Amino acid sequence: MAVTKKWSRAVWKEGDQEEELDIPSSWIEGNFVRWPNSSSAVAALKEMRKPDKTWLKFDLIKVKFSSGMFCLRPFSFA
Repeated sequence: MAVTKKWSRAVWKEGDQEEELDIPSSWIEGNFVRWPNSSSAVAALKEMRKPDKTWLKFDLIKVKFSSGMFCLRPFSFA
């Protein structure tokens, strides 16, 4: 039985800065990372919402790895 890769540790370019976070694998679309265009990013992350056309789009640098686990490591939006 194949394991579904629900989460990925992704690195992407946001302006002049590189960001790295565990995100739902569905937020990775080809060479891009989609990000909610709202203040409810934490809720979208926890609920694994599907991206839509209003979400921001950033250049994907790399995917370090993927897992079927809920969260690969704790995240902080502080």
